[in-house]
Amino acid sequence: ARERVEKASEVMDALTELPDPQTALLLLRHCGSYNKVMHAMRVTPPCLHSQALQAFDSRVQACLEQVGGLTLTARAWQQATLGVASGGLGLRSAARHSPAAYIASVSSCAAVCRSLDAHYSPDLTQPLAQYNAAVAPADRVVEPPAQGRQKQLSSALDTAELAALLASAEGEAARAHLRLVQQPGAGAWLLASPAEALGLSIAPLFFQLLLRLRLRLPVASSEGYCPLCDGIADKFGDHARACACGGDRTKRHNRLRAILAARASSAGLSPEVEKPGLLPARPAELGCCEAGGGAAVQGRRPADVWVPAWGLHGAAAFDLAVTSGLRCGMVAASADDGSRACVSYEDKKRSHQQTAAQCRDQGLQFVPLVAEACGGGW
Repeated sequence: ARERVEKASEVMDALTELPDPQTALLLLRHCGSYNKVMHAMRVTPPCLHSQALQAFDSRVQACLEQVGGLTLTARAWQQATLGVASGGLGLRSAARHSPAAYIASVSSCAAVCRSLDAHYSPDLTQPLAQYNAAVAPADRVVEPPAQGRQKQLSSALDTAELAALLASAEGEAARAHLRLVQQPGAGAWLLASPAEALGLSIAPLFFQLLLRLRLRLPVASSEGYCPLCDGIADKFGDHARACACGGDRTKRHNRLRAILAARASSAGLSPEVEKPGLLPARPAELGCCEAGGGAAVQGRRPADVWVPAWGLHGAAAFDLAVTSGLRCGMVAASADDGSRACVSYEDKKRSHQQTAAQCRDQGLQFVPLVAEACGGGW
């Protein structure tokens, strides 16, 4: 086991020398961490190599700190060991998941082993006890499953770890952050291949900043006053991503609109940005065009990006918006349900001035695309 750890350490040492942390983290997750000792975890009882696996986990943590330019707290490392869908970085702890790996492996091949040796009787008492102590009561395994699935067992470990993080979170904002980073799409940037030609590469310093934000590590040494709105600029960057002053929110919206239009154009969908006249003018607008003059009557523009042919349902009006689950008045709701900010904003988009109903009457699909600024979910 020590030899495996030492060989894996050579790979991790090489990863820290890469100039691009996005590439380094991708390789660490897929080639240099958990999977390096997976075979040993599946064929060796956990108690026989627990110290080596703990040393391996420490080495992975040190590699992440070097690649990400981070100093990890115990809580941040705990979150990093969760799967990406659970709000982590996908660097699962070998020591924590070794009972699940061993139970799944032994259970999967038990029938074949008995066909070779009728007296075969593996003892899973210790691995089961270790596993059951780490998961919620509802996920405990009473006896070895007939066909063990390591993915399911590891998922239960992630669930228990996440519950522990939520229970120990200091304040509603910390709990809300954990909910937000679990939302659909929130971890997509961690899984993307860093292809510059496709616009998927992230500048090294910016990538390291994104890691800090995801693990809720401070991006400033202390709180201060926002120079734009005089609000409290917190050290975790929550306010900076939701501040209404300075024009950054408009720039962000317009950038997303431009990206969506470019992607639609490259797919041959002939999009049009801010197409006018898709809906009849509101009564208050009659006799007054959108530019402020009274010489023309113009219809409403519900689409940031209009696509003339979308599937089997005709034209579609895509309406982009960005909200924040950590903005004032939304923190408590996000701490309870991470999707609340996006869902409520989507409902508002549909119901505001009956936009969805009017689009339907005009034969348009109205498609709100709402992103959440702090977790990154859609």
